[in-house]
Amino acid sequence: MKRFITLSLLIVTAVLGTMACINLGRPNYYMFSLFNRMQMGRTFDTRLQQYWEKYTGTRLREYQVSALASADLDDAAHSDNPIVKKLSDDAEMMRYARLLQQYLQGCRALSNDSWNYPSKEQIDGARLTMEQVGQQAQAYGGTRLKPQYALLYVRTLVALDKWAQVGSYWESTASKLPKSVFKDMMRNTYAGSLLRQGRKQEACRIYAELGDMQSIKWCMRHQRNLAGIKQEYAADPNSPTLVYLVQDFVNNAQETQDHNNDPESMKYIEATSIYNNEIRQFIDFAVKVVQSKQSKVPCMWQSAAGLLSYMTGNGPQAEQMLDQAMTMQGTQRMRDNARACRLLVHVANARQYSPQFGSWVKQELQWLMAQAENEEGTPADNHYAEVLERVTFSALAPKYRQWGRSGAAMSLLALPNKFENALWQRCAYTPYADDGNVEFHSDYSQALDSLTAQQAIDYLAYTESRPGDELERWLLEYNGTSLDKTKMTDMIGTKYMREGQWAKAVPYLEQVPLSYISKQAISRYMARRDYRVERWFKRQVVDREDDYEDWSTPTVVSHNQKLDFCHSVVALERQLRAASGAEQQARLHYELATLLYQASYKGDCWYLTRYGQSFYDTMCYTGEADLIQQSIAHLRAAKSEGSLAMQEKCLYALAFIPQGADLFDTYYDSRYVAHKRLNRASPRYVEMANLSNFYNMHHARVSPYVAHCDVLKQFRQLNTPGKPHKKNGTSPRRRRRG
Repeated sequence: MKRFITLSLLIVTAVLGTMACINLGRPNYYMFSLFNRMQMGRTFDTRLQQYWEKYTGTRLREYQVSALASADLDDAAHSDNPIVKKLSDDAEMMRYARLLQQYLQGCRALSNDSWNYPSKEQIDGARLTMEQVGQQAQAYGGTRLKPQYALLYVRTLVALDKWAQVGSYWESTASKLPKSVFKDMMRNTYAGSLLRQGRKQEACRIYAELGDMQSIKWCMRHQRNLAGIKQEYAADPNSPTLVYLVQDFVNNAQETQDHNNDPESMKYIEATSIYNNEIRQFIDFAVKVVQSKQSKVPCMWQSAAGLLSYMTGNGPQAEQMLDQAMTMQGTQRMRDNARACRLLVHVANARQYSPQFGSWVKQELQWLMAQAENEEGTPADNHYAEVLERVTFSALAPKYRQWGRSGAAMSLLALPNKFENALWQRCAYTPYADDGNVEFHSDYSQALDSLTAQQAIDYLAYTESRPGDELERWLLEYNGTSLDKTKMTDMIGTKYMREGQWAKAVPYLEQVPLSYISKQAISRYMARRDYRVERWFKRQVVDREDDYEDWSTPTVVSHNQKLDFCHSVVALERQLRAASGAEQQARLHYELATLLYQASYKGDCWYLTRYGQSFYDTMCYTGEADLIQQSIAHLRAAKSEGSLAMQEKCLYALAFIPQGADLFDTYYDSRYVAHKRLNRASPRYVEMANLSNFYNMHHARVSPYVAHCDVLKQFRQLNTPGKPHKKNGTSPRRRRRG
């Protein structure tokens, strides 16, 4: 309630590259929705924006409405905000806007959420400001802005905690004003005064009529379970709070399953854990409610019981109940909700593919997309678009993959991404360009990235075919350019590189224009790093905290480094096969080791084999070649065949490459002082010991990079019997990754 008042007032016054290998999981989009999400905290936003659009005679963005709260009204004539500019020619509205800003300044001082911790004098001053603003608002003698001034007066009463006066003012004055969004907002505040008098049912009925489910959520915060639902139903079988409570119960049940019954995760997102025993009890209760015929919306109870039956594993019963719910009495939203839930359940229940199934799915997907297009609010809050994504990703695509129709499965994954872009374009806004451009962060692109090279080739061929299945043809026609051939060609070449098939990658990479590569986020690394540099001797830093703006800026490249790399590896491998002398073989092994390690996920040139990088990367792709182990094998071969100088470089490189567990462990003594000790079970222990032995044998002739190696020094100190080395500080400094 408090949060709603703060946010709504602000609006009245006004009257956001893939991370390779990280699986963050699918978003937990809810299937069950009995009311528009705008009612959870943004009840009046659309109507307020419409008011200001009518006032200015132009389409407005949401931020232009909220910007009025802090706009420079003294320079209104030169403002690029249509609302503020209009005020310069409207003295009456300008006076209201100034008083509104004055009120907001007082609100900031009185806010309990402020980080400024106002002094008593500041609070007293703010309260005085509120008194003065309230007096001026109440003194307004005109008619044009009477609802706005009345709302402003009511808000000052709320800020001064004069809830009794809010109630009396509504009943005597505000309730008699003409219908408007401002009057409804005053009525909403009046409900708050009723709530404080203990008249919760009356307050909730007003909240429900106004579509303010956020306030109902606050009122019912202690009853978000089956016991609370039964209590409300016993008091009134048609209580407006039941719509919220039933939806909340079903979604919390889904949330509990999606979070693997983890109560800590549920607490973090302010959800209530609902387990199977309580779910079954709800289903029994809902069936009895429908049978009693006391509820005016049996569709709500039947559809809730149907989806919950699906969650407990009873798919056939769930589908039957949802079929029945679609024909029962309830709001249109409730019946649409039942149909959307039935789509998920019907797909889950399907046992084998048939053309009739595909035709039915096409019809339901088209209906779902039509619902999304008509949903009030932004695409970011579009329930039906989220249902589309959940159904395709969690049900349809896995089902088609299970049936051996992998091309159709990928096309299904493309659908939500293509559709969401279309929704955003209707709002004159594109969140990202992912169809024919260079970004790789969408769910669909990540699914493409997970394919093997051959799977990607097969999918590309599939998209250029004409399937006999009605659903598959429609998907290919709708998705259209969502599979850009240049992007796919680049991905196939990159996948072959990832699989260590360098020669096969070449013909694909040769087709990729430099202009396309230059648009990719990885181009800035490609332009600044060289795969021929030994990683164990030099780290090629690109990312700096002081050039953050450049961090996200693609860079024009003059050559395709991926193609150059493939040519280099193929040439070195050919030379190695033909080499006869030991020293030549050692040199070629070492050069190959350098290149392969740089192209691995641990190398500086990770961008050669993937499109993103994170600290948590591993070998995670199907068919991915272990370039690190290949590099190690070449280093060992070079060490055994090369000169003393070559042995030294190889030993140093082998000691550098991270393998298995860490070389050092940290432990704490009885005084909680941190110490380091060697982990002798680590593969790196053997490699570091070999380097240490080399140092012992040739310490007078070792190179500076060995003699001055701080890790080797620490290893030798800890590997010598005696007192453990004390570490300065209590936590290791994490190294930045480039």
